[in-house]
Amino acid sequence: MMNPPETPPVIFIMTDGVRPDAIATANTPALDQLKQRGAYTMQAQSVVPSITLPCHMSIFNSVPPSRHGILENHYHPLARPVTGLVEHLHRKELRSGMYYNWDFLRDVCRPGYLHTSFYVNTAYNINGDEIIVDHACEAIAANMADFHFVYLGTADTVGHAMGWMSDMYLLQVEMLDSLIGRVLEAAPTQSHILVHSDHGGHERDHGTEMPEDMTIPWFLVGPSVRQNYEVQQPVSLLDTAPTIAALFGLPSHRDWEGQPVTEAFINQGDEQAG
Repeated sequence: MMNPPETPPVIFIMTDGVRPDAIATANTPALDQLKQRGAYTMQAQSVVPSITLPCHMSIFNSVPPSRHGILENHYHPLARPVTGLVEHLHRKELRSGMYYNWDFLRDVCRPGYLHTSFYVNTAYNINGDEIIVDHACEAIAANMADFHFVYLGTADTVGHAMGWMSDMYLLQVEMLDSLIGRVLEAAPTQSHILVHSDHGGHERDHGTEMPEDMTIPWFLVGPSVRQNYEVQQPVSLLDTAPTIAALFGLPSHRDWEGQPVTEAFINQGDEQAG
């Protein structure tokens, strides 16, 4: 049964391994539309090491790998636990949904805090993001969560197989753009939508401090966001959780090290710590 509409949703779309210059080179009408409709930077920064699981632990917990301790694509319990984004939202009675196709991401939030989730092992299939978007769009249409995390993993797979900025990689970026367009169409009118990558890549790898690995695109649209505005302040993966919390009108958790990207907002509010 469809839940009654309450808070307009925040939808976070992760484009694993998509470089900013890939968007500039490929045909990406949906992402180009996000530039026009919202605030963006093509100079946001990943974390070191620029590897998928360490990046996502930093995204959801707003602390660097040196603090959460995940330095490779292998999870172990944090020596100093941090209250992550999903837990923070849950304690404010906001529901979170997660739709992903890379199994290691199951540990970005603790058990018992997700309202809905969908996982299928398709990140290594060239068409493997389509089923993720199918389920995400259904959940968004049914108002199954207030915060939706949509993970698209196949560009990273093609980058490793064929090389970053190869013809096949650019074609995969174009496919992701079409899927992002589907999510944009499914989103309610007053939604806030954040799209960014976790890292880039070079040759057939990533994980270094090279600009090709560290520099990522970042887009934000919604009713409280400036339009056709290029963000000037530095933006990091650590800023994702505080920004999403701020979109719900919530303070950042006291454990977090990032800051909300308030420059992107029409009315820049005072940053709070809670």
